[in-house]
Amino acid sequence: MHDHKGPQLIQIAPLEVPPPSIQQVRHAHHAHDAKTQFLVGLDVGSTTVKAVVVEAATDKVLWQDYQRHETKQPEKTLEFLKRMEAESGINRHNTRIFMTGSGGNGIADQIGAKFVQEVTAVSLAVEKLHPEVYSVIELGGQDAKIIVFKDDDETGRKKKNSIHERQMRWRYGRSHRQN
Repeated sequence: MHDHKGPQLIQIAPLEVPPPSIQQVRHAHHAHDAKTQFLVGLDVGSTTVKAVVVEAATDKVLWQDYQRHETKQPEKTLEFLKRMEAESGINRHNTRIFMTGSGGNGIADQIGAKFVQEVTAVSLAVEKLHPEVYSVIELGGQDAKIIVFKDDDETGRKKKNSIHERQMRWRYGRSHRQN
């Protein structure tokens, strides 16, 4: 029998009121308001944790790191959160946290972060930081994704089409078997 005695996820600042339930956190809408000074992006993947803290008003990168988690996703995430708090001043009153990655969904619930699916996160970043790009290949620790952007003549915006590695194997593997 395994009795895990590792560190627990901690709260960054003491609560003055009882914490919201997980359902309330999942369904809450938080606009970037005057209190939001920092935005945190955390990618908890199958082999690494990557994080960035940016100033909400300017998108200036204030802190970033990328480390292997050695199968200890929650522990590495906690380490990152503690360092972000100490080194950049994030706290629950001034920060919005967005998480992605294969390990992000369960951890997001525990820290009140908003989980964003990986293709959506990559697409939003590319649209904002590199609008001239029309295709992205995202290689993760356990899978790969291809995202192709096309101009939408009706809206003037780009629309994305994505294909996941499993879809590629199914589509192309199936067509090879038929030949």
